[in-house]
Amino acid sequence: MCIRDRANIGAFYTPTGLGSIVELGGFPCLLNSDGSPKKYTKGRKKAVFNGKEYLLEEAFHPDYSFIKAHIGDRHGNLRYRKISKSFNAVMAGASRVTIAEVDHIVDRLPPEKIHTPGIFVDRLYQCDYNSKKVERIKIDSNDEVVDTRKTLGTSVRDRISKRLAKEMESGMYVNLGIGIPSEIPPYIPPSVKVQFQVENGLIGVGPYPSTSHVLLSLIHICRCRRYAVCRSRWSPDH
Repeated sequence: MCIRDRANIGAFYTPTGLGSIVELGGFPCLLNSDGSPKKYTKGRKKAVFNGKEYLLEEAFHPDYSFIKAHIGDRHGNLRYRKISKSFNAVMAGASRVTIAEVDHIVDRLPPEKIHTPGIFVDRLYQCDYNSKKVERIKIDSNDEVVDTRKTLGTSVRDRISKRLAKEMESGMYVNLGIGIPSEIPPYIPPSVKVQFQVENGLIGVGPYPSTSHVLLSLIHICRCRRYAVCRSRWSPDH
């Protein structure tokens, strides 16, 4: 919805939410200090195109966008690294003020190296790349998936993931949604050739990396680091 605002599209039709509370409205979206509902969602206008029903969704107008880039120059032009190009690039310019955190600032980026033009960037901040901490790491050690953030229910998730992996067949293209689906790839047998895609733009998901190959800019939707396999590509999420 923010992307539509950047493109000056005030609203658009989508089948998402049909038959749900999104269509009907009446769900609390703002609370009073005592926890009681102050504001409720409105129902969506419905229309039919080519025999299919759609709901009218208005664009969202955020005040601020906080994005992450690898390199910025003094003109505000940005270059992203790996899958950070996905959500960051489309959010630049989608709000009233865009603030970009970058690892490095140079005098000028070559035109062919620019992913986001400086006209979409209002503030530039250089961070200490080496001080960045990885929130959650999963590494592949001796063919065994090791989670550095052990939580209650991990073994249950693993059993479900292993079971789902048995449904995969060679030649499939599979979207890995948030949660347990994103845990499937390590349990796919080498003989099964499947192309995985995750929602933040990586097509061609490989196994978890070794400890020495953890990259801050290569992450899947659940914030775990991933390898990219041969013929992978970064696909903008719009």
